[in-house]
Amino acid sequence: MAAKKKGKKPVQQELIPDRAISELEELAHQYAEFRDARQEALREEVRLGGELLNAMKRHKKTTYQSETEFGNIKITTVVEKEKVRVKIKKKDDGDDGTPVEMS
Repeated sequence: MAAKKKGKKPVQQELIPDRAISELEELAHQYAEFRDARQEALREEVRLGGELLNAMKRHKKTTYQSETEFGNIKITTVVEKEKVRVKIKKKDDGDDGTPVEMS
């Protein structure tokens, strides 16, 4: 079996930094801050969803509906995915009444 010839290694070029463009830097910082806040909010959403799922199990419920001062709440346990689905239809306070869904 013939040995394969090794090709030349590509020459690494030194990265030459761009001159500072304040608009790009400011937008990059805004984007990163928003992304980090979104990721933190997602972690909190997952934690609260887990607590809600555990509470539903503790109360031996797979669905729960209630009318509150804030609106109608409907919680459904999605057994296969170990998740809960929450819909809240707010009382008429000028909004369009679209249910808010979290999963």
